[in-house]
Amino acid sequence: MLRALWIKEWTQLRSLRWVGFGLGILFPPFLVTVAEAARRGWIPLASMSGYSVRDLFLNALPGLATALWGLLALMMASQAFAADRSAGTESFVLERPVSRSKIWLARLLAGGASTLVLVLAHLAVYLALIQIVAGPSGGEWSVAGETVLRAALELNVPVGKAIMAYSVGDAWTNLFQPFWAIPLLGITGIQARDMFGYCITMLFALLPFLAIALTVIPY
Repeated sequence: MLRALWIKEWTQLRSLRWVGFGLGILFPPFLVTVAEAARRGWIPLASMSGYSVRDLFLNALPGLATALWGLLALMMASQAFAADRSAGTESFVLERPVSRSKIWLARLLAGGASTLVLVLAHLAVYLALIQIVAGPSGGEWSVAGETVLRAALELNVPVGKAIMAYSVGDAWTNLFQPFWAIPLLGITGIQARDMFGYCITMLFALLPFLAIALTVIPY
């Protein structure tokens, strides 16, 4: 019964998920548009002489995305609990032989899962944009290297260990966007959906192992 309730709540949040995904996709061009308007002097209170698209994506985008994800989490939770009431079906659901705790749990799970899906989808798009702007791994390091080294010095972490953690994280996130597997798909004749589930499973399974290894193993 919990699964059926979860599917119902998940389906009701479909429209909101698409809206949230669209808002996240609009953030990068919005940042570039605002920066260009400020450079041209169209925004008197935020004028700027120049800007870098890479700096916008690396510095401004994470903060805006985090704020958006918090807002989306609140919207998902409120919509999950208010959808039945606004549709006039809440009394019908509560009259069924199902405990209210299961109904509320299904709503929380649907809202949390929807938020997680949006965060992962936005991260995939943002990481792809950063890789496109920064270029291959060498170009990516030229963008993020200074920030990584500065953070290592401020946190009193060995620079080599910080670089290793960055490299591991860069390789780890490739499991979420396995473009590296495109040649393998052509060779083996399978489709991306046949292997994507395994990649996501390994993505979450490796997280605690990599975090512990990078923290505990001495450099």
